[in-house]
Amino acid sequence: MQRTYRERRYHCGDYLEVAIYPVYRTAGSRRGRAKPTSEGQAKLNYIRLQKELVRLLNANFTENDIEVHLTYRDEHLPGTKEEADRLLRNYLRRLKRRYKKLGIELKYIYVTEGGDGKRFHHHVTLSGGLDRDELEALWGFGYANSRRLIFNENGVEGLAKYVTKQMREEIEKGKRAFSCSKNLYHPEPIDRDGRFSHKTMKVMCERPSDGVDVLEAIFDGYEAAEVKSFYNDCNGGVYLYARLYRKDAEFLKKLKKRK
Repeated sequence: MQRTYRERRYHCGDYLEVAIYPVYRTAGSRRGRAKPTSEGQAKLNYIRLQKELVRLLNANFTENDIEVHLTYRDEHLPGTKEEADRLLRNYLRRLKRRYKKLGIELKYIYVTEGGDGKRFHHHVTLSGGLDRDELEALWGFGYANSRRLIFNENGVEGLAKYVTKQMREEIEKGKRAFSCSKNLYHPEPIDRDGRFSHKTMKVMCERPSDGVDVLEAIFDGYEAAEVKSFYNDCNGGVYLYARLYRKDAEFLKKLKKRK
């Protein structure tokens, strides 16, 4: 059985996501994939969706853009998620018309939470450029609170985790947790096989600091924010996940200005 290591990376604005994992080949046949348990699949669904959301946020938004939290007064409280989503889409249409007059393209991602006895509310990430008082006033159904996005070494991973944690059960069942505008850039995976040997992978796993050095040497111009790795006793392979950020990333420039 032959083993090679596949490097899969996503370029997301100032951020780079890298996964390195073993790929096995048996001469003359294809190796079947082991099916995860239902519990394991549920966990995978949750992790994959969170990572996808982080990639979309990091690739499409900056600190000039906005996060807004929208709630409902009792007299406007929707009875179903479908109704809540309809009211939100109408709000986004009003925003789109206003943005168009300003010559700004509106991008957005939203999550609707609530139901089963919990009040419906929305988390929306959208393009900046409109006065925040006007943006909040255009909602009209209840409380609206907006703020500028804040990026760090992991982009806005914290925001993605926050807006999905209350929907974990639905996500684990395979349901889509967020909706987005059609004009978003969706980072596509770039694969490369054979750059990392098993020996190098073992060293990176056993000595994490060496792993950081190797990645930063290969991906020149980036610094590592997070590197995780583990050895799989079942197949003898090493798995590594890393997120890196550009040394000239915008959030670093703004941090220097704040100091």
